[in-house]
Amino acid sequence: MKKSLYSLALLITTAASPLTATANDDFKYPVYVSHSGDDSVGSRVAFNVRNLVRSSPHLKLSNDTNEPHFGFYLISTPLDSEYASSASAFSLVFTFDPGTNRYAERLLTAMVGRCGSSRVASCAEDYVANLDEEITKFERYFGSDIPYLFKGYD
Repeated sequence: MKKSLYSLALLITTAASPLTATANDDFKYPVYVSHSGDDSVGSRVAFNVRNLVRSSPHLKLSNDTNEPHFGFYLISTPLDSEYASSASAFSLVFTFDPGTNRYAERLLTAMVGRCGSSRVASCAEDYVANLDEEITKFERYFGSDIPYLFKGYD
């Protein structure tokens, strides 16, 4: 009896937790990665970001903008035209787009920064970590409504 009460309490607690609303082990948040810029550092960062998203246990790379997705928009430009391959300035925007014909894309956050050619991998890791933070905030805010936002796309 005591064991079954404990199991029931655990089940109720788990079901009520907003962060477990998408606890389906197979579910991955779709992420659309866009890069604008013709500098080598920006291109390398975007390439690394795509690879990190592909290898993530809870994210997947998406090219289908008709499905609900998180947007990762990266714009880069060389910091110095004389040393264009050594460092770039970035503008980075994270959004949530509920997909075609639902409602407007939502801005989650925006940031600016710079990255040198020797830090490409760590910059990409930092940017994906920032996206993870925004998704965590999104999960806390929407809680049990998350499965409805991605319904049919998991």
